[in-house]
Amino acid sequence: LYGEKIRVHFIKKIRDEIKFNTSEKLAQQIKLDLQKAKTYFDVKSVRLLLG
Repeated sequence: LYGEKIRVHFIKKIRDEIKFNTSEKLAQQIKLDLQKAKTYFDVKSVRLLLG
């Protein structure tokens, strides 16, 4: 992808912006954000499969 233009489409907002006091708290939040994103896409995939 180096030197190439890409287009990004945001599908769903996970949360508002947060300032973290420590890198540990940031890492914890990233894990929560990742789980929310996975859950969103799992549910969306099931809905698409079921029609």
